[in-house]
Amino acid sequence: MYNIWIADLGKSPEIFINGKTEVIHRYAVWKKSETRIIETSDDLDYLLKKYKLSMAHVLRYKSFL
Repeated sequence: MYNIWIADLGKSPEIFINGKTEVIHRYAVWKKSETRIIETSDDLDYLLKKYKLSMAHVLRYKSFL
């Protein structure tokens, strides 16, 4: 069983923090056993190759706003 997943947060996700809007990376690699983000990037192919994962390990999220 894989312990590493990639979250697809959607196109150009933004977050409002400390009084300003910041654009964040689209993809976040996270480790299930530690519940933490390992790395973020906008390059999915790079992350898939680096962590030796397939598209089956990419979880797509829809905006909840």
